[in-house]
Amino acid sequence: MTRFGALLHTCVSMLTWLSGMLILVVPGWFLVAVLGTKWEFWDWRFGYLTLTQEAGFYVLLAGMVTAALAVIAIVLHRFVVKQDFGEWSAPIIALVLSLAGFGWMWFVLDGQSAQPAVLEVSTDLERPPNFTTAFYARRGTDRATMESEVRTGPDGRSFATLQAELYPGITSLYLDAPVDIAFQRALLSARELGLHVSTASERSGMFEAATEGFWYGFRDDVVVRIEAIAPDEAGEGGGSRVDIRSIAREDVHDGGRNARRVEDFLVMMQGEPEAAPAQAG
Repeated sequence: MTRFGALLHTCVSMLTWLSGMLILVVPGWFLVAVLGTKWEFWDWRFGYLTLTQEAGFYVLLAGMVTAALAVIAIVLHRFVVKQDFGEWSAPIIALVLSLAGFGWMWFVLDGQSAQPAVLEVSTDLERPPNFTTAFYARRGTDRATMESEVRTGPDGRSFATLQAELYPGITSLYLDAPVDIAFQRALLSARELGLHVSTASERSGMFEAATEGFWYGFRDDVVVRIEAIAPDEAGEGGGSRVDIRSIAREDVHDGGRNARRVEDFLVMMQGEPEAAPAQAG
């Protein structure tokens, strides 16, 4: 029994030390994966898919198993040797961190599997707003690959079809305001949503914007188009038609953020028009 007690003593020492190390390794691993992707040390496929989802699973599993074994060894040492030995804090913290990581992974993957990925959302599915030639040059892609009808989800259906099924309420916005007022309101709304406006032309009735997410730096590109609506023969109607198109730059499930952005933009555009001219530019 003395020899077994000595073995338990060694196991407790080793496992609690490993648990303490894993307290740093577990969050550090995911921090490196997130920041390395965000700061473009590697592409999102390596940072998000390989480091986070694939290797990250085994990092969390190692933390959970090591911490659980440390707890078991401490308990056995108490009952076999009749003496308390080992620190509870390190394995408990490592176990909590690992379980929290598994919970986060399950939450994200479960949310993504709940509905198909819609990486492009537009208020006009038949004639979506187009980006400028300069945009395609900056993005490093050609216009043909960005056409709505050729962009499809994992099941082969086009994003337009998926959008019509999942977000039937996203449609063009009609405002009883001239194009210049609608343009300024659109700029204000985009900036309040945190979009960074790049190309903007009131004369052309359009502007482009982009946004970068906090985690992994996933980027989305947005284009807004404002067109005048001619009044009818009785002089009624008129105003402006506003369309927005939001696209995920990386081919990874966006969790519905592009659809939410479009919906939020449309809601904000229906606010008070008097506030918009102050944001000219």
